[in-house]
Amino acid sequence: MSVSGLPFPPPYNYPQVHPDEDAKHLRDAMKGVGTDEKTLIKIICNRSRQQLAAIEQAFKAKHGKDLRKEIKSETSGWFRKVLIYRFQPQFEMKKKGLLKAVKGAGTNERRLIDILAFSPNQEMKAILDSTKDLKDKIVKDLSGDFKEAIKDILGCDRNENPQINPAEIADDVKTLYKAGEGKIGTDEKKFYKTLCNKAPWYNQALNAAYAKEHKHSLEVAISKEMSGWLKELLEALVNAPYDYYAERLYKAMHGAGTDDKELSWIVAYLERHELAYVEAIFNKRYPKSLKDMVKGDLSGDYQRAVLELMGH
Repeated sequence: MSVSGLPFPPPYNYPQVHPDEDAKHLRDAMKGVGTDEKTLIKIICNRSRQQLAAIEQAFKAKHGKDLRKEIKSETSGWFRKVLIYRFQPQFEMKKKGLLKAVKGAGTNERRLIDILAFSPNQEMKAILDSTKDLKDKIVKDLSGDFKEAIKDILGCDRNENPQINPAEIADDVKTLYKAGEGKIGTDEKKFYKTLCNKAPWYNQALNAAYAKEHKHSLEVAISKEMSGWLKELLEALVNAPYDYYAERLYKAMHGAGTDDKELSWIVAYLERHELAYVEAIFNKRYPKSLKDMVKGDLSGDYQRAVLELMGH
């Protein structure tokens, strides 16, 4: 359920630096033998996406080179991934994320959930319209109830009425209880037909109302009644997005190994103030702070870039 009592911070005021200056410093950092990674981190991780777009243009105009290509040739690994992600608008990250999720052998179901669970109708439709056959490519890669649930979301017609009807919430609480905990077996279709066709704020209210009626949240009921990627999707749908990202960052670093693919995408996708909010939720929910977990799990320039994005 949503963490309460945490104020959402205002947009971060990035330093106002002329793009020509930043372009020169970045050129100097990558010119000749070796690379000044500290300068790359200091500039790229402390600029807004709008500023980075202006720096790209200035770099091309002044030096006749593609800045992203220069960065790719001078860096490597997850450090490179984080830096390049920051140059991509969130819309572009979502579009490319969906394409890569279903490209080649295997499917990155987690990335599909990261993107599809919280994208509003208008944005989702724009992403699908901007890439030929993207919807078909996604659906073709999936199977079973998870496929049907994703198809519903890709319909781009979730009810986004900002007004929540208490009577409708009450009806859905009854419907979902009868489809799950109130019967032997589970009617998965009832769950995804309800949750995949409603806005995030409605599903969050439904999650809370279910908890009042049944002593535990709808998220808990889903975790008991479902399995696999359908369970993961439905759990995401009843969560607030920033709560979801906090949980995903924790799971990316908790236990053996690190899910760098998930961690790098989330920290670079979020804007500074959004990441600060996720960090506040994380620090309230888990015994170890996000900063300390990053320090323990990551290393080198990759670690420094992530901490810089967080403002540490």
